[in-house]
Amino acid sequence: MRKMRLDLVSESDGNIERNKLVVSISEFISNLDIIGLLYEEPKTSKRQKEDYQNPVKELEDLLNKNGRTVVKFDSHGNFSFDMGSASKGRILGNLKDVLISIEHLPHKSGNTNVGPAVEIIHFKCLNAENCLKDPAFTKELGSFNHKTIRFENLEIGLKVYEYLIKIQENLNKF
Repeated sequence: MRKMRLDLVSESDGNIERNKLVVSISEFISNLDIIGLLYEEPKTSKRQKEDYQNPVKELEDLLNKNGRTVVKFDSHGNFSFDMGSASKGRILGNLKDVLISIEHLPHKSGNTNVGPAVEIIHFKCLNAENCLKDPAFTKELGSFNHKTIRFENLEIGLKVYEYLIKIQENLNKF
């Protein structure tokens, strides 16, 4: 069995006292583990969690106003949007399961097609069939391969898309 020598040094009132201690390496490691010194969560892991949590918080702060919850996320990538109506978007899913894209529709003018410019964020299932849900429907009727959310405020729509991409990229890191 391999042994290691530890030199213990203590100082009190200017007097230095040295003691030698010989222990087995496994005993030393188990003692470190017991007192919690052996394992420290890697800094990259903490950083990755912060990279995920910061844009989630910013997105929630951007959309959740006046006591109304529009968007929710958990640490596993599960999300929900409730934009207030079916036409603006209601969606449940997991960011790991979807491809996110954005589409800009310019202002429409005319007799029958009138409407403001909008940003539409598309969520499309990657591998799983019907990975997206609409919370307003029953299980049988509420599963989809493609869902959208719509923003008439173009700046907010673009910010939401950018946050979603950041969150998705950081989610895939841990």
